[in-house]
Amino acid sequence: NQQGFSISEDLTKAHVLVRGAVEIKALERGTPEWKYVQWRAHFDMVDRKGGSVFGSVSKTGRQGHVSLQQAENRAVRKIREALTTEITGKMRQYIFSQ
Repeated sequence: NQQGFSISEDLTKAHVLVRGAVEIKALERGTPEWKYVQWRAHFDMVDRKGGSVFGSVSKTGRQGHVSLQQAENRAVRKIREALTTEITGKMRQYIFSQ
């Protein structure tokens, strides 16, 4: 929304679709006082009209904290930071270049 796009969960109204998956799993490393998670995210941007994929974003990373839940929360924040700008940039470029 901050980029000027309308977001809808109703796929019949969408002109551009962002689909993807995020995986967060615990890592056994470090000290007992510190917990780590590894994360992987992949998203495709799809033109609903022709069904073509016009962009993809893949990122991986690792986050740590004193509890597993806090490490997962950090990972979610990092995923949002890492992907939001790149996805919206690719969408803006695709939409406005047509």
